[in-house]
Amino acid sequence: MNKRLSTVTITTKNGPLVINEADYDPDTHTLADADPDTPAKPTPVVEPVVVPGDVQAAKGVAPEYKVQQDGNKHFVYLNDERVSGVKGIAAKGYATGGDAWAAIMALNTSD
Repeated sequence: MNKRLSTVTITTKNGPLVINEADYDPDTHTLADADPDTPAKPTPVVEPVVVPGDVQAAKGVAPEYKVQQDGNKHFVYLNDERVSGVKGIAAKGYATGGDAWAAIMALNTSD
């Protein structure tokens, strides 16, 4: 999983804008929530919490899906357990890893 970068919100003529903290230049940018006389420190980024279990139980929190190959088939795993009985995921596996990831993405975009 990718590590999240720290961000800050600056003001622009078009409204607030979130940028990477490493790109923030106090001589060029103004923090959105800062008092103009007192520069504010950027708030630290809190890592997201991963909740094990079913997609509906973890609503709003990203589950950890994986695709693993077994023979010539690719299967979807959630928290190191093969997914079965979930609508939209083929219990018999997929021909390619891309097909398995497409099924995962379809789950994540449906309500």
